[in-house]
Amino acid sequence: MYSPDGKAIIRPYFNNEPSLGMPSQYDEYEGFLDIYLWERDKGFEVNLIREEDYMLDYFKRESLIPAHCRREEDEFLEQYFDLFGQLEHYTRIK
Repeated sequence: MYSPDGKAIIRPYFNNEPSLGMPSQYDEYEGFLDIYLWERDKGFEVNLIREEDYMLDYFKRESLIPAHCRREEDEFLEQYFDLFGQLEHYTRIK
């Protein structure tokens, strides 16, 4: 993950490691991409879901819906949750 200036984002919740080489998993059948921002199945995770006809889009267009989450047992990460800001879906416009 890169900032707008093209530099890797530093992850304060992970010993200030840069956001490079993060493990991910893609489910081609369901259209899910999970990116682990710490270690697999630990800490924060970004999920991208592809919807063919997204029902919350007025025109029901193909969309990419992002979400972020953290594991319940990683309560100490709550202080960093605001780093991710508000996420919006992306819609394909032909």
